[in-house]
Amino acid sequence: MEDFKRLCDDVYAKGMKIIIDCVYNHTSPDSVLAKEHQDWFYHKKDGSFGNKVGDWSDVIDLDYSHRDLWKYQAETLVMWAKYVDGFRCDVTPMVPVEFWKYAREEVAKVRPGAIWLAESGAPDFIRFLRSKGAVGGSDSELYQAFDMTYDYDIYPDLRAALLGQKDLTTWLA
Repeated sequence: MEDFKRLCDDVYAKGMKIIIDCVYNHTSPDSVLAKEHQDWFYHKKDGSFGNKVGDWSDVIDLDYSHRDLWKYQAETLVMWAKYVDGFRCDVTPMVPVEFWKYAREEVAKVRPGAIWLAESGAPDFIRFLRSKGAVGGSDSELYQAFDMTYDYDIYPDLRAALLGQKDLTTWLA
């Protein structure tokens, strides 16, 4: 932690800001959290740990139906917010928007104006999640808690404009 604090001091001395990557949808199956709070995780029908996206075999999903998990996760963000300017949050669509709104309020107590960037998902991925009964927040929903998203909702139109297949004013409309 002392090395991280020195890094922050050096970055700030150069006039830059720091955001860190946060993964709040899943963890490694051998994480301390999985050992200490097994009930905070998604479990398959056979009771074993699992995840909602089958090809992510190296991770297990957290289960945000547990309010104690919300508090724990928000506390970790608050701790980091004492040192950094913001967060790039991984796989945000699979975590309830209400959690992100709560976490943002908690972080604002120690870091008003923190930067929040959501790694959002393409519309097809959101539809897939929802078809499986999983949480799947769209870009427009994530803007309730985040300053920026990856804006997958508009990507097809932007790509077409950049390739000259659509007029840029169509994308801007």
